[in-house]
Formats: sequence, structure tokens, C-alpha cells
Amino acid sequence: MSSESGQAPKFDVPLEPVMVSEGEKLTLKCHVNGQCSKFPHDATCLLICFAEGTATFIAKIGGDPIPSVKWMKGKWRQITPGGRIAIEHKGQDAKMEIREVTKSDAGLYRCVATNKHGEIECGAEIEKVPGSRPGFPGIFLHGNGVLIKAGESLRLPAVVTGRPQPEVKWAKDEADIDKERMIVETEGKNSTLFIKKAVRADHGKYQITGTNSSGTKTAETRVDVMGQCPWTGC
Repeated sequence: MSSESGQAPKFDVPLEPVMVSEGEKLTLKCHVNGQCSKFPHDATCLLICFAEGTATFIAKIGGDPIPSVKWMKGKWRQITPGGRIAIEHKGQDAKMEIREVTKSDAGLYRCVATNKHGEIECGAEIEKVPGSRPGFPGIFLHGNGVLIKAGESLRLPAVVTGRPQPEVKWAKDEADIDKERMIVETEGKNSTLFIKKAVRADHGKYQITGTNSSGTKTAETRVDVMGQCPWTGC
């Protein structure tokens, strides 16, 4: 008599909420992968946001047998294709697209993978910005804070979206950044602030602001610098 074994499913990195303007387009990727085992497993969720494109959930599933996939909005509503929504399944790859995001698209979206040995899911919240216009700037910046040691390099990446593409400005504690020590590189939607060797004085709140003809959006994150530099004068 044989017995079946497997590994319980898990998500290493959960999806995070994203806020969009009505009419703005974005991309969400839900990537679920794994080797051939009985449970859907080794699952990872990633969030990537763009202004050019559609809202796209992509799932790549491992398991034996290959899990079935369904897309849910909220707790009970199963999403079916039609109109602005397209759903496609090919082998281990499953994809859902939502075109031209509107107020009615706000809510929690879940990707659920199931086989006879178990079930796994991940989800992301799409929030509508009240009263904002199409093209209004959006910013994706890790807002949970950064902790580094003195002497280490600091890198703060952000994605800034909008139509037209917003102008970007960085600040520290709502004041201009130290351009002699802090480098900002902006290319297209991507903007990153660099500090080669952080010192204790670099701790604080960092703001990034995107501005275009539709309005202004600001996001911020906190940086904490711990310990002492391995050199004097910091």
C-alpha cells in the first residue's frame, strides 16, 4: 500500500496594495512556481506597476497533478472572461487581464490554485483614488522602512507613473537632499536615490514627489542608520 506525501503551500513574498487613478492602467504579476510535487508549492508573489499596459495577473503553477486555477474578486465572486476581462490557461501558465481600470475594479483580487492534495492562493488590493483624474501621478515606493548599518550603501528605488510622465523630485525630511552625497537617477518611470556610504545623519524620512498637468503625488519611506561608521567624521 502506497502513501502520498507533499509539502504544504506557502507564499514567500505577499502581494501589496496598489492605488491607481480611474482610467490608469497597471500590471500586477502573481507568480506561483514550483517543481513537480503533489502540492502547489514554493510560491512567490510579485507586484510590478506600470502606467502603460493592462492589469495583468500571471500565475505559473507546479504540482502533480497540475493544479487548476481560478481568479476571485473578494471572498466569493469568481471572475469570468468577457468585456474588459480576459482569462487564459496554457499548461502550467495562467493569466488574467483587466483593461482600463475603473472605480468598479477596486477590491481584493485572489489567484487560487488547487489540486487533490491541497490549495494555495495569493491576493492584492486595488484601491481607487477618490476624485483623481486620468493621468494623475502614481508612485510605488516601499513604505515599510529601510534599516542599514553606517558605512553601507543605500538604494531607494521607486516607480512613478502618470500621463504625461511626471517630473520627479526627492526630499529628506521635507527639505532638499544633499546633492553632494546623494545621487538621483531617473529614467522613464524608474527613479532611484543612492547614497554610497550612509552615515548616522542620513536617517530620517525620504519623500519622492511626482508632478504633471493632472496633479501631484507624494510617497515617503523611513531610513534608519544603525551603528558607527568604520571611519572618523561621521
